[in-house]
Amino acid sequence: MHSYRLHSYMRLKTAAQYQRIFRNPCQVVPSDLTLFALENQQDYPRLGLVLKKKWLKRAIDRNRVKRQAREAFRLRQDELKGFDIVIMANKKTAPLDKKALRTCLNQLFDQFIAQQKAAL
Repeated sequence: MHSYRLHSYMRLKTAAQYQRIFRNPCQVVPSDLTLFALENQQDYPRLGLVLKKKWLKRAIDRNRVKRQAREAFRLRQDELKGFDIVIMANKKTAPLDKKALRTCLNQLFDQFIAQQKAAL
């Protein structure tokens, strides 16, 4: 049985890891969130989150976005193997409720997976 746990090695942690992705990303921009991705050399995906205090002023909002993003990533980690992914929130993310945020994240991952399949 496959483990859907989000291990600590599946997170981007250093500034250098983020900079590598921002220098040469594959980018998906629906409306409320932006996804940046770059292939990595591992057989597992890694996730990074960028949530600016300027746009998500309350800690509760930033934490909600983090929880929802990690959960969506955790459930789709098999489809995202071999990619470093950064999700960036923008001004439009703050007013989203839990259900709308989950829908937005699912659409974001769906678009990225479809884009990668089309590239093959």
